[in-house]
Amino acid sequence: MKISLLILFIICGGITFGQNNSYQLFTISTNAAVSALGGEVVTGTYHSIGGWQGNPALINDSLNHWLEFDYSNYIAGSSLVGASFLHKIKKIPLQFNLKHLGYGEFTGTDDMGNVTTNFSASEDVLSVGTSMTTGNFSGGLQLKFLSSRLDSWVSSALALDLGVVFTHPQKHLVAGMVISNLGVVLSNYTDTGLKAKIPLDVKIGVSYKPENMPFRFTSTIYQIAPNQRSLLLKDNLLEREQKLFAFLNAGGEFIVNEHFQVIMGLNFRQRYEMKLSNGASAGFNYGLRFKKSSFGIEYGRSSFHIAQPTHQVSLLVDGQLFNQFSRRNHE
Repeated sequence: MKISLLILFIICGGITFGQNNSYQLFTISTNAAVSALGGEVVTGTYHSIGGWQGNPALINDSLNHWLEFDYSNYIAGSSLVGASFLHKIKKIPLQFNLKHLGYGEFTGTDDMGNVTTNFSASEDVLSVGTSMTTGNFSGGLQLKFLSSRLDSWVSSALALDLGVVFTHPQKHLVAGMVISNLGVVLSNYTDTGLKAKIPLDVKIGVSYKPENMPFRFTSTIYQIAPNQRSLLLKDNLLEREQKLFAFLNAGGEFIVNEHFQVIMGLNFRQRYEMKLSNGASAGFNYGLRFKKSSFGIEYGRSSFHIAQPTHQVSLLVDGQLFNQFSRRNHE
């Protein structure tokens, strides 16, 4: 038996801090702007298809043929990469997403602690989503397939996200709600022992940009379902005033102009669960976004704890550029 593998199993099951679930890649966004806002956003970000991962109702054809590529040096030496593509078929916008979380290579040992062979672990999620708009309301769904590999053990799951968004007809106000990860485990790592759990969640959020002000404020309440709440809450390890904010993710975007924005966010749960005695920055996130007519780049920095911040980069490209480049080469 590989002792290191058991330790890794615990990490995989609780990498989204304080939750007692497997398949945490279902809950992680690869988009840099979302990470800069705190990681929990159901009302989208400023012109970013990766920012729509949190709520399929946000999917629309305004970024038709756009691609996004994401990379992050994730926690404890792991790497997180993602890719998104939006394509409209007739009048139906379809968004395709691919995410990969590699935990790296580990040293295997037997029951006596003797070193055997190295092994690796990873998770992959493939998803497709679409939406429909009627008046000021949009509804969407996203189907996701996950495959998780721990050395020779493989598990898989299928999940569905359902979302709705209200866009105010006159004000810059967006409200959204998502029921995420309604799903079923297709296969467990083993026939006996610990069973994998899908991280079901319910989220409600709102974004608002005051008129004549260069700020867009975003807030999201998540883990509303009681059985999905943080272990710190279940074990009563938080103070009363902390419990009031433990489900809140708050962020904002300073819109310098239509091409450049500064992003900040605070995830209170991450702060409470990961802050050390000297980890004052835990839970605080920030980033930048630069976008022109046919390309853009986003950067996000997340502070889970003082030991190692997480840096994410997202590159956005209009797919029509590749068609133009190809035509020029054939002329």
